[in-house]
Amino acid sequence: MFRNDTKLYVIEYKTSDGWIDYYYYDWVTSDGKTILKWHSEPHNEDERYQTTTEPYHIHLPASETLHNMYRLANFEHQTLRSIIEFILLFDKALPSFQNYTAKKP
Repeated sequence: MFRNDTKLYVIEYKTSDGWIDYYYYDWVTSDGKTILKWHSEPHNEDERYQTTTEPYHIHLPASETLHNMYRLANFEHQTLRSIIEFILLFDKALPSFQNYTAKKP
C-alpha cells in the first residue's frame, strides 16, 4: 500500500532456478479499481493480443478499453523497481495537475 492509499498487487511466477518467468503487477485504487496493470505473460497463441514489446505490455483500466485485446506496449517499466518508481513519481506530480483544466476546443 502506498501513502495515497493505492495498492500494488504483485504476482510473480518463477523458474525452478529462481528467476522471474513472468509477472502480474496490478496498481489499483483503495476500493480496488484498476489504475494500470503491467504484465509480462506471452500471448503466443494469438498475435492480435501481442504488442511490439511482447511479452511486456500494459493494461489500461477496463472502463477505458473496448475489449481485452487492447494493450499498450511497455518499453521501459519492466521491473518491479521501475514500476514502483513510476507510481511514486506519479504521486508527487499529480498534485500539480489537480487544479488544471484543459481548454475544450
